[in-house]
Amino acid sequence: MAEAKLAERPVAATGAEVLTIQDLQAWYGESHILHGINFNVKAGEVVTLLGRNGAGKTTTLKSIMGVINKRSGSIRFDNKEIIRATSDK
Repeated sequence: MAEAKLAERPVAATGAEVLTIQDLQAWYGESHILHGINFNVKAGEVVTLLGRNGAGKTTTLKSIMGVINKRSGSIRFDNKEIIRATSDK
């Protein structure tokens, strides 16, 4: 008889910050799109960005991933500053 496997339980937030965004600003050309975004994501935490169309949800994610080149502020991943890193890094 085959043994049933239990689904893994989600990891609880440990308090260690994995992603820290401080004063994130982003531009498309001359248009200033993001104006000082701040948030933290802790290990094991699930975060959702909500907002109407055009509120900056996608731009926030593209800025974090390095897809948008013209940006400023601080993006720290595993306590390393990555705002100057390219998207492939």
